[in-house]
Amino acid sequence: MPITASKKRIGAVLLERGAITPEQLDYALKLQAESGRRLGEILTSEQIISENDLIEAISVKLKIPRVDLNDLMIDPAVLRLVPAEMARRLQVLPVTKIANQLTLAMADPLDIIAVDEVKYHTGMEITRTIAAPSQIEASVGRFYTVRDRMQEVLGDYEAETVSDQQI
Repeated sequence: MPITASKKRIGAVLLERGAITPEQLDYALKLQAESGRRLGEILTSEQIISENDLIEAISVKLKIPRVDLNDLMIDPAVLRLVPAEMARRLQVLPVTKIANQLTLAMADPLDIIAVDEVKYHTGMEITRTIAAPSQIEASVGRFYTVRDRMQEVLGDYEAETVSDQQI
């Protein structure tokens, strides 16, 4: 599903929302010109805005829903659709499944590679939402258990052992 973003730049969205002042935007744009880093990354690392301010502004700009993972309960069957290793690596978390539609919380909903990888792995259509990277990291740790991680490791080991014995 294509994302139709507003033509406003993220700095303009943050200004309109009152999250930053014109002086703070000018300062961050100067740092951006020097470093080449993303504006949102600069504003959060300089502690001008919070991660939540940035996520809310990106949600407004991209016109995609924001999801708060802190109080969310996710069906274990939905979690099993995306392995823990993939969720960590791609910074995504499956949150709901309706028919053949999987909703992903994503740190970067514009990451087409991540969307395509999850789509290929699950065979499902993907709906994107945005969540704070720190919430995704914490939620992956909370929802995917040690047993899940061990099963992933042992599953790889067992596959290698079987193929070694066949040689």
